Amino acid sequence: MHIGGGLKSAEENLEAKNEEIKKIWHSNQKLREEKDLVWENLKRWKSGYQEKVQKLQEASRRHQEYLQAENVERK
Repeated sequence: MHIGGGLKSAEENLEAKNEEIKKIWHSNQKLREEKDLVWENLKRWKSGYQEKVQKLQEASRRHQEYLQAENVERK
């Protein structure tokens, strides 16, 4: 057996593992960026949804007031 041959093999394995770690790190970064985009889109959607709910509640309140006023006039 050649002395130092195991060291060369270990260095190659370490290099391969480092490359694998770099790929995983870049993949993780990409996922974080996508998560941030999804989160921002969700916040915008939620804001728009809440605005629509408020408008609907306001319209419902005005309708109830109209019905109550109509009932008072009939009495």
